[in-house]
Amino acid sequence: MDTQTLNRRKKIAIIVTLILFFLSLVTKVYRMEDGDVNPTGFEVFIAGWMAIFNFDFYWLANPISVLAIIFFLFSKIRVSLVLSSIALILAVAFFIYVKVGDGTTQYGTITSMGLGYYFWLASILTVFVSSVQLLRYSK
Repeated sequence: MDTQTLNRRKKIAIIVTLILFFLSLVTKVYRMEDGDVNPTGFEVFIAGWMAIFNFDFYWLANPISVLAIIFFLFSKIRVSLVLSSIALILAVAFFIYVKVGDGTTQYGTITSMGLGYYFWLASILTVFVSSVQLLRYSK
C-alpha cells in the first residue's frame, strides 16, 4: 500500500477516534441502582482516577487510551498498539466486572452500561485496529 493511502487512512482513523472519544465524554456511561447516579463520560474521565485508591485498576484505561491516541497522532504506531491493547483489555475487564460480577463498586451497584461506555470502547478499538493495519501495510 502506498504512503499516500496509509496517510489518508491514518487521518480517517484519527477523526473517527476523536469523534467517538468526544461522544463518550458527552453521553452517559452507566446507571447505578438507585438511579440518581448516571454520570457522563466527562465526569467519569475527570473523577475516575480516584478509583485507583480502591484498587479498581480498570480506570487506568482512560489515561492509557488518551496516551494511545497521542502516540497514534505522532506516528508512534507500535507504542500506540501496545497502549491501545492494554486500554482495551482494561475497558473490557470493567464490562466483565460489571456484568459477570455483582457490579458493586465503592459507590454502589452498576445496573446498566450507557452509550458513553460503548463510544469509549469503540474509540479504543479504532486506535487498536488502525495501529494493526498501519503496521501491517506499512511494510
